Formats: sequence, C-alpha cells, structure tokens
Amino acid sequence: MRRMIAFLMIAVALTIGASAAFIPDSEVCENRDGRQLIVRVFSLSSADDPETLIEEPFDREGFTYTFASIVKEEKPYESTRTHSETLTVETGSDDLAVILAALAAAIPYDDGGYSGVLALDHTTLRTEATGYSTRNYTVSETKTYGGLDRNDPSFVPRTTVKDGVTLTLQNIDWAVQGTAVSGDDLVVTQYMATVTYSARSSYRAADGYITTAVYIGEVVSSGIAAIVYTVTYVGTPIPVPELEPGPSSEPEAEVEQETEPEPESDEAPRSRYFIFALAALLLIAGAVIAYFLLKKNTKIYAMESGGEEYGLAGKQRIGPRNMTIDLTSCTRYPEGAAVIEIGGMAAKRLFGKAVRVKLRDGFENHCIEHSSNGSYWFKVQTTGEYEEEDGTE
Repeated sequence: MRRMIAFLMIAVALTIGASAAFIPDSEVCENRDGRQLIVRVFSLSSADDPETLIEEPFDREGFTYTFASIVKEEKPYESTRTHSETLTVETGSDDLAVILAALAAAIPYDDGGYSGVLALDHTTLRTEATGYSTRNYTVSETKTYGGLDRNDPSFVPRTTVKDGVTLTLQNIDWAVQGTAVSGDDLVVTQYMATVTYSARSSYRAADGYITTAVYIGEVVSSGIAAIVYTVTYVGTPIPVPELEPGPSSEPEAEVEQETEPEPESDEAPRSRYFIFALAALLLIAGAVIAYFLLKKNTKIYAMESGGEEYGLAGKQRIGPRNMTIDLTSCTRYPEGAAVIEIGGMAAKRLFGKAVRVKLRDGFENHCIEHSSNGSYWFKVQTTGEYEEEDGTE
C-alpha cells in the first residue's frame, strides 16, 4: 500500500508538471464534418519544443482521442521609438562648408534590439575652438616721396603706421625725378625716394575647432512575439462490450438454504484507504494548480516620497492570456518612472513576447529580451507621449 501511494504521488506530480508547463489558451470539443475533434491552442516562445504539446491517446466522454495534426503560426511584433546620438568632429576651420564636409549626412544605428538610420539635425551644430596660441608675423609698407631737392635721408620720415602698428624705416631707394642744363652739364634738380618700412607683430589664433552634432531618427525593434500552435485530436467511439446471455428464465426448483454472512475481508478496508488517498492526492493537485494559476507573479515598484529609493506599489499576474500590466490599478500611481519585476517562471514562459504596460496617458510596449532562473526587471517612464489604445501614437 505504501509503494502504491508513493507511485500515485509521483504520477500526480508528473501530471501536474506536464500540464502546468504549457496551459492551452483555448480548448474546443466539436463535431466537424462528421468527425469528433478536440482542438487546443497554445502560445509558445521560439525556445519551447512543440513536440511536448502532443499527448498520448486519451479517453473522454465515450471517445478515444488520438493526435491528428499540429499547425504553427508565428505572431510578429514591431515597436518604434525616436532615438538621438551625439557625435563630435574636429576641423582646422570654423567655416560651415568645411564642417559639413567632415560630417556624414546620416549614420546607421543598431543596439541589438532597435535599429534604423539617424539623420543629421543641422540646427544642433555647435562649434568652438579647441584652444588658442600666439602667432608672430611681419607687417611691411612701401611709400614713395617725390620732388625732393636732394637725396638726403633726412627728407624721409623715419616711421609710419599701418593697421595700428608703427613701422620703422628699413631701406631707401633713390631715383632721379627731374634734370636741368647748367652750362654744358646736365644736373639733377629733383629726386624721388622709395622707402620700405616694416615691424614685427603678433595675434591670438585658434589651434582648431570642435563641432558637436546631433543625429536623430526613428528606430524599430521587430521580431516574433509568440508562436501559436493549434493541436488537433480525432476521437473514435469506444466500443461497448456485448452482454452475455443470462441464465434460463424458466424457474427451477431450488432448495433455499440459509447462509451465514461471510466475514469482511481485509481487501475492503484497503480499497477504502486507496480511495481516500487518491482523493487527497487529487485535492492537493487541484490546490497546487490553483496556486500556480492564481499566484501574482509581477511586482510594481514606485519611487518613495523621499525620492531616494523604490517601494512596492502593487502586485499583478500576467501570462499568455493576459499580457497587460496595469499601472493605473496600483495602490499609488508611479510618478516619473516605474520598475517592474516579473517572476522567473513567468519570464521564462513569456520570453520573446511583448507585454503592454498601461499608463494614465496610453500604453508602452516592452519585449522580454532574456529568460533565466531569476526574475526579469525593466524600467518604464510613466510620463511623456505613448501609444493610445487604438495603436496610434
């Protein structure tokens, strides 16, 4: 009896584990075109094995059902958001044409989840010098002075001013400007002086320029949110055994003999114990299944009034049939941001699927990107522009 009870407990536990692993989204029993069918629909992730959905032949309501077919249908998802990236580029000039030549008109973006092309926003360009240094140069000027009586340097100014810089005399070239005849000789009557002035000066110049530019655009995350499998079983009637003909209806004279009641054998108490044990196991199995089906597997945390740490704001349950987390039903609405924790078993079942977070002003979609034995955490901004209920933004 002990071995029998242990065997039943193990069998019930295995049945609970197998059935709890993949609970059908729906199950329909119908007669279609003269065939008795049971159709079950499951939502699985790409990591799940659909072969585990197929059951061995089973009996139900006078029919034996056997596996007939399994149909796979992928449910894609797509999420779009606006993203910006800031880049810098160094140039030797602050000329806009030079800066634009150094910047790409668009850049690709891919973070492993979202991807797209970001375009340069020309209104965001900001240019500034990387540093300054002193640079020396020579300032020079050439002047001519004519109508001089003689080639005397004292007739020429020793300095001159150009662009605010005082230049000093460096060289004088004399030329004859006029002559006259005196007796038999030709004498010079006027001279012209060509004078060169110069001086050293300096100025502050930028060593280079750095420009900050912002690229912005729409990025998209897409993939397979879930895979829907439709499993069909075909039922065949269970044959009813024919009753053997009973004894002859003609009465026969029999001598009635008084019989003493037979003592109750040990098998009767044992059968009752077996029935009680089986009923207890089924009750425990039902309680375990109800616990897993009704247990709240998602926690929502909101910033405390002090603004330094998060506190628990509510608990909910999500699953393949209910993929929405309602922040408006929390005991207090998370202002600014909310941190959501999905239990490890639920996160594993929902791996690759997109859950919807209901906010005051709309909805935010989030795809569960990884699955492990631990809980899955993600953060949601609760203020801003989100998807409305009809799917428009």
